[in-house]
Amino acid sequence: MLRFPRRPVQRVSLMTCLTLALALAASATASAAVNYEIDSFESASSAGLSVFVSGTSAEVSGPARVVVKRGGATVFDQTGDYSTYNDQGTTYGQSSVDANFDALTGDNVQVFNSPNDATPAKSVSIVDATIDSCPVGSQTFSGTRAGAPDANSQDGAGAVRPSAQSGDPNRNNPAVVTGSGNDYAATLTKGPLAEGDVVYFFSFRRADADTGVYESVSRQAGQCQPRPGTTTNTNTNTTTNTNTNTTTSPATVAPLDGLLEPFGKGNVKQGTNPFVILVAIHCSDLSKVPCVGDVFARTVRKFAGASAAKASKKKIVNLARRSFAVAPGKTTIIKLKLSKPGQKLLRKQHKLTVRVSAVTRDAKTGKPVTTSRTITLSAKKTKKK
Repeated sequence: MLRFPRRPVQRVSLMTCLTLALALAASATASAAVNYEIDSFESASSAGLSVFVSGTSAEVSGPARVVVKRGGATVFDQTGDYSTYNDQGTTYGQSSVDANFDALTGDNVQVFNSPNDATPAKSVSIVDATIDSCPVGSQTFSGTRAGAPDANSQDGAGAVRPSAQSGDPNRNNPAVVTGSGNDYAATLTKGPLAEGDVVYFFSFRRADADTGVYESVSRQAGQCQPRPGTTTNTNTNTTTNTNTNTTTSPATVAPLDGLLEPFGKGNVKQGTNPFVILVAIHCSDLSKVPCVGDVFARTVRKFAGASAAKASKKKIVNLARRSFAVAPGKTTIIKLKLSKPGQKLLRKQHKLTVRVSAVTRDAKTGKPVTTSRTITLSAKKTKKK
């Protein structure tokens, strides 16, 4: 039986729904030892940029620095936090930069492994995803992807209904994404949009073998429009050159201020099925809106790929991910089922140290907020208590 001790609350809010595409990282092209994740989030009320760098403590020996260039000018420059952990005799280092920064299409994100480095280890261009239309009563919504899809990219979309009771099929309503080029259409599988629903779209791509880029956006149903704050450039070439720049101002939206309690010892446990992790998420009684976000599990250690070509390449393995929507003052149990590669890895290792994290976003600061807990999974079934 999971327990839910009362703890100091952590201020979080409605976030853009993050991607199931994290699972792709476990089976992607062989990567270098250091791994990079660049996440750009945007909702109707806030936006943010999150960059995560991980490797052994020798590879990642200090805080990373992130610089964003826009039209050649520096518009963002921040050094992140740094932490280490030990797993089975190896010390790992990780650094993250989380900021209330709205990355726009065309921005160049530069990641320096050390704040004193003169040359960035990574340089990635941002392409915005949008939700341009999502009328209440419709079973489809549409917008633009973060760049045209290719063999290494994946899109996902859907809607969540925070007010739904347990058993309501529309509580989590995934969508099928179709379309070509940069344009997409998402068709919901369980029912049309209702007032209060939150629609989301994500676009995943690999900038290179060891860098994943995630662009996600969410909107309240009926409040979708072309990306606020973006700039549209129109070039007309005749005998003379004409440049026209138009900017859309951000919409005024009331803040969304969900409150999620941080994980305690009893909130994350292995189920009786060894391939299932039970995560208890509590939305505080003080919250005025539902707590909406994503919970995911990944290995603490890096593991080599299955093929001979990947034998010397190790990386963090993403095991599972699910979205959640919890009403104020309520608790829900999320069942994270390990992916097939994750199940195979657990059988092979017998025991596996896993970090489980729930991610939401602070509406006032725009920063993604994470609460995490590390547990050890065993390949043997656990006894019921």
